[in-house]
Amino acid sequence: MWQFLVKRWIQDFATKQVYKAASEQAQQFTAEEASSSEEDQRLPVDVGVVMSHASEAGGLVDRLTESATLRADNFTVHLGTIHEKRIVIAVADEKIESAEQATRAIIDAHQPSWIIAAGFATGLSENLTAEDIILADRVIDSAGHQLQLNLHVDEASLRSTPGTHVGPVLSSMSQERAKALAGSALCADLHSFSVAESCRSLKRPCLVVRVVTRTDADQPPPELRHLQNQSSVAGKLGAATGAVWRRPAWLKDMWHDKELALRGSERLARFLSGMFAQLPANSRRDAAES
Repeated sequence: MWQFLVKRWIQDFATKQVYKAASEQAQQFTAEEASSSEEDQRLPVDVGVVMSHASEAGGLVDRLTESATLRADNFTVHLGTIHEKRIVIAVADEKIESAEQATRAIIDAHQPSWIIAAGFATGLSENLTAEDIILADRVIDSAGHQLQLNLHVDEASLRSTPGTHVGPVLSSMSQERAKALAGSALCADLHSFSVAESCRSLKRPCLVVRVVTRTDADQPPPELRHLQNQSSVAGKLGAATGAVWRRPAWLKDMWHDKELALRGSERLARFLSGMFAQLPANSRRDAAES
C-alpha cells in the first residue's frame, strides 16, 4: 500500500548545523578504527526517525542490524539497517528543544531523504483504539498553529488496512490544552510539531507516524502521571515510594502501563519497517559509498 500512501517529496540540502556527538563517541576504538568508524557514522542514510522516549524506540531499535549507538547530551542516536535501508533513530528526552536539536543533528550529519516523527500518542477520537496507527496530514501545536504535511493517501488502500487512520495530530505538553483542542485532532503527542517545524525550516520532508497507546477515556492514574512527570532519578524514586505508601495497588497500574508501551512499540516497529521496505534509497548514500 505504500506506493499510494507516500508521495515522493522534493529534497533540498539542509542548512549547516554543528553535530559533535559522532566524533566524541569513538573512545573505545583505536585511532585508526575510530577514524574509519566516524566516517561510516556520518554517511548519508535513507531514513531518519525522531522519537521522544526509549520505550517508544525499543521495538524499532531491536530490528536494526549492523547497529551502533552514539550518545549526545540530550539525545541518543542508533544507526543500523532495516530491509537494506540505512536508518538513523534519534531518541530525545521529553523537552521540545531536545527533539529540535536531535532533528537538526541527524539532518546535518546524515542527510536523510526522509524524516519521520514517530512514537506514542493519546487517542482523542472515540473511533480509535489502542495500537491504532495515525498518519498525520497536518500537525497542530498548543497555540493552534498548523503545519500541513505533504501526505497523499489512496482511500481504497487505507480502507483495506484496518487500524490505520489519516488526520491531524496535536502536539501539547499540557493535558488540559490537549483536551481543549481535542476536537481538532485525532491524537495528541509531545514532539510532532517541533520535529515538523525543524524539517520545514531546513527544507526537509517530514512524515508523522503515531501509535495509539491510550485513549482519552483511558488515562493513567494520578500516581503514574506524577511519576512520568519526574525528570530526575531521585524524583522518580520519591514519586514511586510515595505512591506505594498511599496506594499499593498502583503497582498493578504501572505494570499495565509498561505492557501497553511494549505492545505499542512493537506495533509501531512493524508498521515503520514496512514503510522502510517501500521507500526509495537515498541517492546521496549511493554516491558516498561508491
